[in-house]
Amino acid sequence: MTRALAVYRDYVAGRFWPLFLASMLGWLGLLLFDATVEIPVLCTSGRDAMSDVSSIMAAVWLINGSAALLLPWLMLSWLLMLAAMMAPLLAPSLMHVWDRSLAQRRMRAALLFLLAYALAWMLALGLLQAAALLLRILAGGEVAALVLALVLALAWQPTGLRAQLLRQCHARRALPAFGLRADLGSLRFGVAVALPCIGACAGLMLVPLSSPTAHLPLMVAVSILMVVERYG
Repeated sequence: MTRALAVYRDYVAGRFWPLFLASMLGWLGLLLFDATVEIPVLCTSGRDAMSDVSSIMAAVWLINGSAALLLPWLMLSWLLMLAAMMAPLLAPSLMHVWDRSLAQRRMRAALLFLLAYALAWMLALGLLQAAALLLRILAGGEVAALVLALVLALAWQPTGLRAQLLRQCHARRALPAFGLRADLGSLRFGVAVALPCIGACAGLMLVPLSSPTAHLPLMVAVSILMVVERYG
Protein backbone atom coordinates (compact mmCIF):
# COMPACT_ATOMS: atom_id res chain seq x y z
CA MET A 1 0.00 0.00 0.00
CA THR A 2 2.86 2.39 0.86
CA ARG A 3 4.56 1.65 -2.45
CA ALA A 4 1.29 2.23 -4.31
CA LEU A 5 0.94 5.65 -2.69
CA ALA A 6 4.54 6.42 -3.65
CA VAL A 7 3.73 5.54 -7.25
CA TYR A 8 0.81 7.99 -7.21
CA ARG A 9 3.11 10.71 -5.86
CA ASP A 10 5.52 9.97 -8.71
CA TYR A 11 2.64 10.34 -11.17
CA VAL A 12 1.81 13.80 -9.89
CA ALA A 13 5.38 15.07 -9.76
CA GLY A 14 7.11 12.97 -12.43
CA ARG A 15 7.01 12.56 -16.17
CA PHE A 16 3.90 10.36 -16.12
CA TRP A 17 1.62 13.01 -14.66
CA PRO A 18 -0.54 12.72 -17.84
CA LEU A 19 -1.54 9.22 -16.68
CA PHE A 20 -2.60 10.60 -13.32
CA LEU A 21 -4.52 13.38 -15.08
CA ALA A 22 -6.22 10.88 -17.40
CA SER A 23 -7.26 8.78 -14.40
CA MET A 24 -8.66 11.79 -12.53
CA LEU A 25 -10.56 12.97 -15.61
CA GLY A 26 -11.93 9.46 -16.02
CA TRP A 27 -13.24 9.42 -12.45
CA LEU A 28 -14.72 12.88 -12.89
CA GLY A 29 -16.44 11.76 -16.08
CA LEU A 30 -17.89 8.73 -14.31
CA LEU A 31 -19.23 10.95 -11.53
CA LEU A 32 -21.03 13.07 -14.12
CA PHE A 33 -22.00 10.26 -16.47
CA ASP A 34 -22.12 6.52 -15.82
CA ALA A 35 -24.31 4.53 -18.18
CA THR A 36 -26.01 1.39 -16.90
CA VAL A 37 -28.42 -1.10 -18.43
CA GLU A 38 -31.83 -1.42 -16.81
CA ILE A 39 -33.40 -4.88 -16.62
CA PRO A 40 -37.18 -5.25 -16.35
CA VAL A 41 -38.76 -7.54 -13.79
CA LEU A 42 -40.76 -10.13 -15.70
CA CYS A 43 -42.81 -13.05 -14.47
CA THR A 44 -41.30 -16.23 -15.91
CA SER A 45 -42.52 -19.77 -15.81
CA GLY A 46 -39.15 -21.38 -15.05
CA ARG A 47 -39.85 -24.17 -17.58
CA ASP A 48 -37.79 -22.70 -20.41
CA ALA A 49 -34.84 -20.70 -19.11
CA MET A 50 -33.49 -19.75 -22.54
CA SER A 51 -36.92 -18.52 -23.63
CA ASP A 52 -37.11 -16.44 -20.44
CA VAL A 53 -33.67 -14.96 -21.13
CA SER A 54 -34.66 -14.13 -24.70
CA SER A 55 -37.83 -12.40 -23.52
CA ILE A 56 -35.95 -10.36 -20.95
CA MET A 57 -33.23 -9.41 -23.45
CA ALA A 58 -35.89 -8.17 -25.86
CA ALA A 59 -37.46 -6.12 -23.07
CA VAL A 60 -34.02 -4.74 -22.12
CA TRP A 61 -33.68 -3.17 -25.56
CA LEU A 62 -37.19 -1.75 -25.33
CA ILE A 63 -36.71 0.03 -22.00
CA ASN A 64 -33.12 1.15 -22.66
CA GLY A 65 -33.62 2.26 -26.26
CA SER A 66 -32.31 0.69 -29.41
CA ALA A 67 -28.72 -0.53 -29.75
CA ALA A 68 -27.98 2.52 -31.92
CA LEU A 69 -28.85 4.76 -28.95
CA LEU A 70 -27.63 2.66 -26.04
CA LEU A 71 -24.29 1.40 -27.36
CA PRO A 72 -22.59 4.81 -27.83
CA TRP A 73 -23.43 5.80 -24.24
CA LEU A 74 -22.16 2.48 -22.92
CA MET A 75 -18.96 2.81 -24.96
CA LEU A 76 -18.37 6.28 -23.51
CA SER A 77 -18.87 4.86 -20.02
CA TRP A 78 -16.41 2.03 -20.78
CA LEU A 79 -13.84 4.52 -22.10
CA LEU A 80 -14.12 6.61 -18.94
CA MET A 81 -13.84 3.45 -16.83
CA LEU A 82 -10.74 2.42 -18.76
CA ALA A 83 -9.09 5.80 -18.28
CA ALA A 84 -9.96 5.94 -14.59
CA MET A 85 -8.92 2.40 -13.64
CA MET A 86 -6.20 1.36 -16.08
CA ALA A 87 -4.16 4.54 -16.59
CA PRO A 88 -2.37 4.15 -13.21
CA LEU A 89 -1.29 0.63 -14.20
CA LEU A 90 0.35 1.61 -17.50
CA ALA A 91 3.43 3.54 -16.32
CA PRO A 92 5.99 0.67 -16.64
CA SER A 93 4.78 -0.40 -20.10
CA LEU A 94 4.48 3.16 -21.37
CA MET A 95 7.95 3.95 -19.99
CA HIS A 96 9.29 0.98 -21.95
CA VAL A 97 7.72 2.26 -25.19
CA TRP A 98 8.98 5.80 -24.55
CA ASP A 99 12.53 4.81 -23.67
CA ARG A 100 12.88 2.28 -26.50
CA SER A 101 11.69 4.67 -29.22
CA LEU A 102 13.65 7.28 -31.13
CA ALA A 103 13.15 10.80 -29.79
CA GLN A 104 11.22 11.96 -32.86
CA ARG A 105 8.90 8.94 -32.71
CA ARG A 106 8.23 8.74 -28.97
CA MET A 107 4.86 10.48 -28.91
CA ARG A 108 3.66 8.53 -31.94
CA ALA A 109 4.81 5.22 -30.44
CA ALA A 110 3.12 5.98 -27.12
CA LEU A 111 -0.16 6.93 -28.80
CA LEU A 112 -0.16 3.78 -30.95
CA PHE A 113 0.53 1.65 -27.88
CA LEU A 114 -2.34 3.30 -26.00
CA LEU A 115 -4.67 2.94 -28.99
CA ALA A 116 -4.08 -0.81 -29.28
CA TYR A 117 -4.36 -1.27 -25.52
CA ALA A 118 -7.62 0.69 -25.36
CA LEU A 119 -9.22 -1.09 -28.34
CA ALA A 120 -8.47 -4.51 -26.84
CA TRP A 121 -9.94 -3.45 -23.50
CA MET A 122 -13.01 -1.85 -25.10
CA LEU A 123 -13.84 -5.15 -26.82
CA ALA A 124 -13.30 -6.98 -23.54
CA LEU A 125 -15.53 -4.56 -21.63
CA GLY A 126 -18.28 -5.13 -24.18
CA LEU A 127 -18.09 -8.87 -23.52
CA LEU A 128 -17.91 -8.33 -19.76
CA GLN A 129 -20.95 -6.03 -19.89
CA ALA A 130 -22.88 -8.72 -21.77
CA ALA A 131 -21.73 -11.34 -19.24
CA ALA A 132 -22.80 -9.11 -16.33
CA LEU A 133 -26.19 -8.54 -17.96
CA LEU A 134 -26.67 -12.28 -18.46
CA LEU A 135 -25.56 -12.92 -14.87
CA ARG A 136 -28.17 -10.49 -13.54
CA ILE A 137 -30.88 -12.14 -15.63
CA LEU A 138 -29.97 -15.71 -14.65
CA ALA A 139 -29.41 -14.80 -10.98
CA GLY A 140 -32.81 -13.13 -10.83
CA GLY A 141 -31.62 -9.84 -9.37
CA GLU A 142 -28.76 -7.43 -8.81
CA VAL A 143 -27.82 -8.59 -5.31
CA ALA A 144 -27.62 -12.25 -6.30
CA ALA A 145 -25.63 -11.33 -9.40
CA LEU A 146 -23.18 -9.29 -7.32
CA VAL A 147 -22.68 -12.18 -4.90
CA LEU A 148 -22.02 -14.57 -7.79
CA ALA A 149 -19.60 -12.12 -9.39
CA LEU A 150 -17.73 -11.76 -6.09
CA VAL A 151 -17.52 -15.54 -5.72
CA LEU A 152 -16.15 -15.87 -9.26
CA ALA A 153 -13.62 -13.09 -8.71
CA LEU A 154 -12.43 -14.51 -5.38
CA ALA A 155 -12.12 -17.98 -6.90
CA TRP A 156 -10.04 -16.62 -9.81
CA GLN A 157 -7.73 -14.39 -7.73
CA PRO A 158 -5.42 -17.05 -6.19
CA THR A 159 -5.12 -19.33 -9.25
CA GLY A 160 -1.76 -20.10 -10.83
CA LEU A 161 -3.02 -19.17 -14.28
CA ARG A 162 -3.94 -15.68 -13.10
CA ALA A 163 -0.51 -15.27 -11.52
CA GLN A 164 1.04 -16.25 -14.83
CA LEU A 165 -1.09 -13.70 -16.67
CA LEU A 166 -0.04 -10.99 -14.19
CA ARG A 167 3.60 -11.74 -14.91
CA GLN A 168 2.91 -11.46 -18.62
CA CYS A 169 1.41 -8.00 -18.03
CA HIS A 170 4.90 -6.88 -16.97
CA ALA A 171 6.73 -8.53 -19.88
CA ARG A 172 8.93 -6.41 -22.12
CA ARG A 173 9.80 -6.96 -25.75
CA ALA A 174 12.19 -5.46 -28.28
CA LEU A 175 10.59 -2.68 -30.30
CA PRO A 176 11.66 -1.87 -33.88
CA ALA A 177 13.09 1.61 -34.28
CA PHE A 178 12.19 2.66 -37.82
CA GLY A 179 9.29 3.01 -40.22
CA LEU A 180 6.19 0.86 -40.43
CA ARG A 181 7.81 -1.89 -38.37
CA ALA A 182 8.13 0.52 -35.45
CA ASP A 183 4.45 1.50 -35.70
CA LEU A 184 3.33 -2.12 -35.89
CA GLY A 185 5.64 -2.98 -33.01
CA SER A 186 3.95 -0.38 -30.79
CA LEU A 187 0.51 -1.68 -31.75
CA ARG A 188 1.49 -5.30 -31.11
CA PHE A 189 2.99 -4.38 -27.75
CA GLY A 190 -0.25 -2.63 -26.77
CA VAL A 191 -2.21 -5.78 -27.54
CA ALA A 192 0.43 -7.98 -25.85
CA VAL A 193 0.09 -5.97 -22.63
CA ALA A 194 -3.71 -5.71 -22.80
CA LEU A 195 -4.59 -9.38 -23.35
CA PRO A 196 -2.99 -10.86 -20.20
CA CYS A 197 -4.20 -7.83 -18.24
CA ILE A 198 -7.74 -8.54 -19.44
CA GLY A 199 -7.42 -12.18 -18.45
CA ALA A 200 -6.04 -11.34 -15.01
CA CYS A 201 -8.52 -8.54 -14.24
CA ALA A 202 -11.70 -9.83 -15.90
CA GLY A 203 -13.03 -11.38 -12.70
CA LEU A 204 -12.53 -8.17 -10.73
CA MET A 205 -14.02 -6.02 -13.50
CA LEU A 206 -17.14 -8.17 -13.62
CA VAL A 207 -17.96 -7.19 -10.02
CA PRO A 208 -18.81 -3.49 -10.57
CA LEU A 209 -20.46 -4.25 -13.91
CA SER A 210 -22.86 -6.65 -12.17
CA SER A 211 -24.21 -3.96 -9.82
CA PRO A 212 -25.54 -0.74 -11.40
CA THR A 213 -26.59 0.57 -7.98
CA ALA A 214 -23.10 0.29 -6.43
CA HIS A 215 -21.23 0.58 -9.72
CA LEU A 216 -19.00 3.55 -8.88
CA PRO A 217 -17.99 2.60 -5.29
CA LEU A 218 -17.17 -0.92 -6.46
CA MET A 219 -15.04 0.48 -9.30
CA VAL A 220 -13.10 2.58 -6.79
CA ALA A 221 -12.52 -0.47 -4.57
CA VAL A 222 -11.43 -2.64 -7.51
CA SER A 223 -9.14 0.10 -8.81
CA ILE A 224 -7.40 0.46 -5.44
CA LEU A 225 -6.99 -3.31 -5.23
CA MET A 226 -5.42 -3.48 -8.72
CA VAL A 227 -3.00 -0.62 -8.01
CA VAL A 228 -1.92 -2.16 -4.69
CA GLU A 229 -1.55 -5.55 -6.38
CA ARG A 230 0.54 -4.05 -9.18
CA TYR A 231 2.81 -1.80 -7.15
CA GLY A 232 2.38 -2.96 -3.56
